[in-house]
Amino acid sequence: EIQEFKWGWDWIRISKLHDLFENHNEVPLSDGQEKWIANFCSSNLDKVDFKTALINEGADTTTTSRLAIYLWYFLRKLNLDYPKNVLLDLLSYDWYEKGKQPYDRVHVGIDYLKENKSLSFNEIKDRILLNLQIGIRNSHVLDNHLNFCTKHDIKDATLYITHILTDPNNSFWIRGSVLKTIYEFKEICLLEVVLPHISDDFKWKVVGMIIEQSDVCKNYLSKLLQNRQDKKEKLQAARYLIPLEEIEALEYYVSHFEQNNEESYFTTVITELSPSPFQSLKNIDSLSFIEKSIPILIHLLKVSYQPQYLNNNYLNQNALLDVLQTFALKSNSDSFYLNIKTSIETFITDNSETIKPVKNLHYFLDSVERAHYSKKNQLTSVQEVITKLDTLLQSI
Repeated sequence: EIQEFKWGWDWIRISKLHDLFENHNEVPLSDGQEKWIANFCSSNLDKVDFKTALINEGADTTTTSRLAIYLWYFLRKLNLDYPKNVLLDLLSYDWYEKGKQPYDRVHVGIDYLKENKSLSFNEIKDRILLNLQIGIRNSHVLDNHLNFCTKHDIKDATLYITHILTDPNNSFWIRGSVLKTIYEFKEICLLEVVLPHISDDFKWKVVGMIIEQSDVCKNYLSKLLQNRQDKKEKLQAARYLIPLEEIEALEYYVSHFEQNNEESYFTTVITELSPSPFQSLKNIDSLSFIEKSIPILIHLLKVSYQPQYLNNNYLNQNALLDVLQTFALKSNSDSFYLNIKTSIETFITDNSETIKPVKNLHYFLDSVERAHYSKKNQLTSVQEVITKLDTLLQSI
């Protein structure tokens, strides 16, 4: 939104010129016209404070004056000379221009100021850090500052932005930009410190970013799993711990779905969670973890036949069976395959009268058997080739 002003003929003239530039890629100007624009801008610079020219009127609404837009616009289009203090103040200002597509509006950013010969890099850097220290309310301006710091490896910025992550009044978008900036500076320790102080769901963005690199984060999730009463948070913690081969997390995951099977809970909590951990389970190679997890997953298979979980993406039965087949083929021996085969055969026998669809698991067992023996034959063929090569080499 734009604040309106009415300033007689000069105002009408500058407005028309701005519209011409906006609607046409190139506008030929006489020397006199260009001089008039330059004089208009220089004589009105004292009427705008670019540090405060953007006014936030809600989460997604920013207003400014037309005069601020015109001064900002013609500076760039005509390469006008502005005092250094005004150029530095413009780091706190950003507005839209027409994009390449019809009706597309894009923020310009602050690269044009970096190219201005009146400003040195250190002058821009010092003002950027000062603005971050004071605090920046406009999300696009803050994003411009973060991008500048990341591009130029200004790690001191982290001293002034970490607190933004803990404030739920900041949007996920801007907190995500801050998180990305801190992460790109490899300041994992800062994220570890701030994580326990994030009270809303943004904590999971931080967890997802650092979990594979941080024992502190892993311990934080383990405490959530053990101590929190919030079912949703405990389930999320389990989801992140399972790929780290935490068998207790997998046990909680299964017991959670077994105990919380009310339709109301299913619709209000389960559907809001991130994707299930089945895909990450398939990537686990620890034979010890796989051996411990097989009976737990067989139990989860039975839970998955409850009506509320049929045709559900979060507790997807086909994905679960895919994990079991992957585990059956992980070991070169027959042990995992036979364990899973025997367990599912027992499951079919015990439940075929009460849960009719379990009989379809015979097709699954046939598929696993074919895959198991195909892999075994391939391994045997490879071993035979190796043995023959060894024999040939020894005879030379």
